Amino acid sequence: MEPTPARPFVTPPAALPRVSSLPAPAPSSVQVSLTPADAARVKRSESLLRVDQVEKRTGFKKSKLYAMAKEEPLLRPVRISSRCVAWPESRIDAFIAKVIAASEPSSTDEVPS
Repeated sequence: MEPTPARPFVTPPAALPRVSSLPAPAPSSVQVSLTPADAARVKRSESLLRVDQVEKRTGFKKSKLYAMAKEEPLLRPVRISSRCVAWPESRIDAFIAKVIAASEPSSTDEVPS
């Protein structure tokens, strides 16, 4: 069997448009409108966490997260597509802070000596 000969490099014809001369893409038809109160709550660098990231941050497994989400609004995920949910990072941070604050002894509690 003979080896196939190498193809020489062919420069593209000048008639092909360059990337910079292509028209701008059409604007997206999906528009999201937030109330001013909602917009104020969303940080500029807000991230959405997937379930594996939330499991690592909270220490709870997926089934526990969904069970707790029924009672705890901070743990309710948001739908980002028809089959996908995620958790706003700010909600998970707020939940962790709430758990830590609840576990700290209050000033009226006595510390055992």
